[in-house]
Amino acid sequence: MERSAIVSSLLLLALCACKLPTTPAVEHGLPQNPYRVVSVAPQTFEDIVALGIAPVGAYRVYTDQALMSADTWQSIHPLTAPPNVEQVLSLRPDVIFTVGPNAAESLSRIAPTINIKDFTNFSDWRTRHREVARLLHREPQAEAGIADTDRKIDQVRADFARHPFRVLMGHVSANTRSMVIFPDNQNTAKLMKAIGLRYGKLHNQNLSDSHGTTVSWERVDDLDCDAFFVTPAPYENLAERDKVAQQLALLAAQPLWNRLSFVKAGHVFYMDSYWQMITPITADRVMEDLERDLLGRDLDSQWHIRLPLSSSSGS
Repeated sequence: MERSAIVSSLLLLALCACKLPTTPAVEHGLPQNPYRVVSVAPQTFEDIVALGIAPVGAYRVYTDQALMSADTWQSIHPLTAPPNVEQVLSLRPDVIFTVGPNAAESLSRIAPTINIKDFTNFSDWRTRHREVARLLHREPQAEAGIADTDRKIDQVRADFARHPFRVLMGHVSANTRSMVIFPDNQNTAKLMKAIGLRYGKLHNQNLSDSHGTTVSWERVDDLDCDAFFVTPAPYENLAERDKVAQQLALLAAQPLWNRLSFVKAGHVFYMDSYWQMITPITADRVMEDLERDLLGRDLDSQWHIRLPLSSSSGS
């Protein structure tokens, strides 16, 4: 056994005897200026980045690499789900973000561990972002970021005022001839409505199911919209991604699909994973995508500023 493995094992044994508080009691033990932050809750990774902190390790399932410099991206150790305790331990974190009680129970032996579900739900990105900022003592940064995003929402709403497209978004199943249409209260759908777009329907049926609505390929003519945005499935792995690509190719060959007006107009757009989780950063990206795809405008040159991240990898 290598020396590093022996040290990790000994540390784990020691930690088992001195468990640290879990949330919500953990609030009282958080450092004032945490700089070695670990996020195994993908819902919080970009919130942390938007606050100017580059985590030492993160589960980056929703992440857009272009958010930060190549050096910063490389410095963030990629983590898996469920988290590997020894891997997290090796990063020497002073704060850990996770989601769900099981992971919090094991990780709390390493450092103060925040189960984000104890503090907020995920129905409103502003609420989640403010809670993450409060726990990291970065409230001013959060308010500045939210204000900037709201200013951009107003700008884009003015651009779409004369073009109230009806839009839908969803993901294609990797294993069945079906797709899941996101509800109109999903964060990205709510952003679409905030900028003046109308969320489409399924055969005059409002989409309010919080878990999405499954539509078989035989019923795609129920999709009532002017543009359709295809996103990766939540937590989609590489093997599933390959299957989805095959399914998309099969769907594109279906006569019924090709008769749809938005397909004929070329208004089917394939989006990146950041569309699934709205933060002040991804909100900018989604609005840039919508302006480019629906209006042919490029906001990237106006908005894209590389984030000034503080290093969280200091000793």
